[in-house]
Amino acid sequence: MRSKYKKTCWKRYSEVARTQSNLDAFSTGAELFKKNVPVVTYEDVKPYMERVANGEPSDVISGEPITQFFIRYTL
Repeated sequence: MRSKYKKTCWKRYSEVARTQSNLDAFSTGAELFKKNVPVVTYEDVKPYMERVANGEPSDVISGEPITQFFIRYTL
């Protein structure tokens, strides 16, 4: 049990560390960020979202399998 907990913690820590190092790469300014992260519309990514919704895995969205999509409704 303890070993499984340690593995889970280490995995999460590694994910956060990778994310932080990626964020640091863009801390040099807005122009560099704009150059490396293009602006896209929903229509640009819609085919990829549909593929994931239909069960195809995507490491871009999440390293873990996506099992549910939640839609939030407001009244």
